[in-house]
Amino acid sequence: MNKTRRDFIKASVRSSLSLPLIASGFGSVLHAEELDELNAPLRKKKLRILLLGGTSFLGIHQIDYALSRGHEVTIFTRGKTKPTYKTELFDRVEHLIGDRKDNLAALENGTFKTLERAAQLIHE
Repeated sequence: MNKTRRDFIKASVRSSLSLPLIASGFGSVLHAEELDELNAPLRKKKLRILLLGGTSFLGIHQIDYALSRGHEVTIFTRGKTKPTYKTELFDRVEHLIGDRKDNLAALENGTFKTLERAAQLIHE
């Protein structure tokens, strides 16, 4: 099956024109109830998530998303940057203060032992 450049361009234009319809949900085959049923096993599994940093830029959005899904979030920061956006989220997360370069003492409680060893290997 030889495709010409013209065939490729036609297919590209068709698919790009259909993206707004797909994104709007117009082309969705599944109803909301079916989507909820498919996502139920994912919602039931609660994770314990450790973020390195997280007080600014994308970390805030990651924390917000994880908490909205019911996960438990811990952030490991140097304690230098204070959150200025969505500050209420930070009352719902565990804060560990340290530095991944030379101060991993906050991770020594046993919960994040694997991460501590990984950090040691990175710095060796």
